[in-house]
Amino acid sequence: MNEADKNKGFSLIELVVTIAVMGIVVLISVNLYWMIQKADVESAAENIDSALSSLRSKTLSKGNEYMLRIEPDGTNICKVEILEKAVIVNEDGSVTEDSWKVLQSEKLKGAKVSGSDGAGNDVTIEDGCMIEIQCSKSNGSYTRAEVIKPDATKINIVRINISKAERKKVIKLVIPTGRHYID
Repeated sequence: MNEADKNKGFSLIELVVTIAVMGIVVLISVNLYWMIQKADVESAAENIDSALSSLRSKTLSKGNEYMLRIEPDGTNICKVEILEKAVIVNEDGSVTEDSWKVLQSEKLKGAKVSGSDGAGNDVTIEDGCMIEIQCSKSNGSYTRAEVIKPDATKINIVRINISKAERKKVIKLVIPTGRHYID
């Protein structure tokens, strides 16, 4: 028996089994990819939702001015910050309001964030754009919910859209009551 007789190649069954195993591996990989995208979007939506609740709670309980800001941090990742209006008590006892100071900050996992006015106009938060939201000290309603563009143009919003790949979540803002919910 020579070397050529021993090396006959693959049988049809071996080829079918190999292709089936490769198909299963690809199917699991694609499914895992979409699960990760979904988890990133849901996590970002929950983080923004939690920050909105915290903003409203701080504004109503502490009586100071607070603001929620969502802006890019320069690396295609948005950050969500809660800021407090700094108050300086002067030597003579007078009070001066200063700039905003960051109380808490959290990064979103690569999800894209945009603001929508409810009429189909979406503005994606990119370099120079940001979302700013403030609540009323008296009843917690939203006094400001807007996208601020680099040219200082302000667009009032009623929705915050979070997306990654083809996954999407929407946080609807109920302006008169200060409530919000993930849709």
